[in-house]
Amino acid sequence: RDLFSLFSVVLLILMVGCNSSPTEKEPVLNSKLEKLTWLKGIWENRVKTDVLQETWTVGEDSLLYGEAYEIIKDDTVFREKLAILIDKDSVSYVATVPNQNDGQPVWFRIISMTDSGFVCQNTLHDFPQIIRYTLEGSAVLVVKLEGIVDSLPRSQELIMRRAKVRLMP
Repeated sequence: RDLFSLFSVVLLILMVGCNSSPTEKEPVLNSKLEKLTWLKGIWENRVKTDVLQETWTVGEDSLLYGEAYEIIKDDTVFREKLAILIDKDSVSYVATVPNQNDGQPVWFRIISMTDSGFVCQNTLHDFPQIIRYTLEGSAVLVVKLEGIVDSLPRSQELIMRRAKVRLMP
């Protein structure tokens, strides 16, 4: 009977403790960005000891913020801050790379947006001038960088998969 009473008290404490904590609501995405809801989350490409990853979240201001990085053999060789912002009547993709463009953000105007992708453009940027994000199915993200370098067309394609949640042992 004492064991039952002790168990009841512990259970009551756990129930009260769980119910009394405030619940945090995830910020709601701005209505102009609703078509990009699928972008939220972690996207990655892993090959042996190399990792390419992009993570997108909704900020308190209801806009999208991301971070991309590439790790090769435990060394971070590339990192950039990303954002999808609303500027007056347009939507822009903004990339900031610490060791490029004097650390200043580069703005790309989003010229096309659908439920499965978007295209953004900055014809004045060295490379890329066009960035295409395309969702294939529900778990594959294709990012294509395009432009002209030394009067020749150049492109690079990055394929990432939605990362699976890894639970700690």
